[in-house]
Amino acid sequence: MIDSHNHTSFSEDCKIPLNEMIESAISKGIKHYTITDHLDLDYQDKRFTFSLDHQARREAIFKAQAFYKPKINIYYGLECGVQPHIIKEAEAVIQKEQFDFVIASMHTTHKKDLYTQAFYHGLKPLEAYKAYINEFAWCCEVMNEFSVVGHLDIVKRYDLSLNEVNLEDVKDEICQLLKIIIEKGKGIEINTSGFNDIFQHAFPHPTILKWYKELGGSIITLGSDAHFPEKIAQHYEEALNQIESCGFENITVFKHMKPFEIPISDVRASLKLDIL
Repeated sequence: MIDSHNHTSFSEDCKIPLNEMIESAISKGIKHYTITDHLDLDYQDKRFTFSLDHQARREAIFKAQAFYKPKINIYYGLECGVQPHIIKEAEAVIQKEQFDFVIASMHTTHKKDLYTQAFYHGLKPLEAYKAYINEFAWCCEVMNEFSVVGHLDIVKRYDLSLNEVNLEDVKDEICQLLKIIIEKGKGIEINTSGFNDIFQHAFPHPTILKWYKELGGSIITLGSDAHFPEKIAQHYEEALNQIESCGFENITVFKHMKPFEIPISDVRASLKLDIL
């Protein structure tokens, strides 16, 4: 079992201690567990900083790796919020820390926050969708120090009118982003938190996942984006069904920024009924 996107109390938006999250993961049969706390430099909602005490976090995770081995493989990861003006600074941190895995996620666009809906003001749904994807693509073109892009179409979570956008109307923009990812040897994550909302699918939408496959994409990771123990590995059965329906046979895990694959059949076999 795999969960490659998880938060702990080192993330400003999570209050659960590292050990409590790990214990829950073990109880659910997780064997490959990646801690990806938030680093969002110059986050636009100034109520939050989303900075990290890297030394304290690193020491805690390395200690946990030794303590919980061989029950679970714990990986030292990061969810890095991307904006055009912070790429160099973020990459310097990533290079210094030598993470196992880095998710590049966009939580702000045009220096405006998605969560507070500041970004959407004055924009029609299609305009907002395209602006988000285009800026994300620019960041991925410039940035090298990442493994996968996170919750690729999360822009529709915070303004539900974007769900009315026909994906065909943003296909060119989305496929350009996907081509950049593929050409750089990067991947996309399947983020099951979408099932916790109204969407009834993981992020990204299955149509986007199919386009990724058709363009030659092969690297996909699987994560719950859990901020609470009970959310770890949630909705995996539904997510695996969507992944397989798009033609994928393996889930990728990263260690020392190097990918290795685990067959979906093995992931499915390890599912425990209490988390379906």
